[in-house]
Amino acid sequence: MARIESIYGNLHGIKSSQLKQLQRLYQQRLPGDRIATPEFAQRIAAISTELGQPICIYLNRRGQVIRVGVGTPRQTRIPPLELPRYGVERLSGIRCVATQLKSEPPNEATLTTMAIQRLDALVILTLTGAGFERRGGGARDTSKKPIWRT
Repeated sequence: MARIESIYGNLHGIKSSQLKQLQRLYQQRLPGDRIATPEFAQRIAAISTELGQPICIYLNRRGQVIRVGVGTPRQTRIPPLELPRYGVERLSGIRCVATQLKSEPPNEATLTTMAIQRLDALVILTLTGAGFERRGGGARDTSKKPIWRT
């Protein structure tokens, strides 16, 4: 029997098919030396766009998805007692990839949440309405695509 992974945050109004998409994110495995890949970013951007809400994906240093949440980093944060490392001077070993629907820098609440959780990294993918076009087949994706910032 398959283990059902929890989805955290604001799940009000989310369809069961959308919950399944979110749960499938737990099966993703990223290279340990990468915080995200373009394919992973496009996948979570498409899900976030369909939901009309930001989502946060928390990964460990091995590239395994350990938590999926609907909402901002503040709304989906990992409780302190669930963080893997407790040393004040040490990072938690967790990275967060989050989407946001508005083009704006991270606010103070988001940065505070990052510091409290001692995240290794916080990547925010800003979704735009531009979408992209595939060449050749004429297929068109009108979903929001991420803007990469360093």
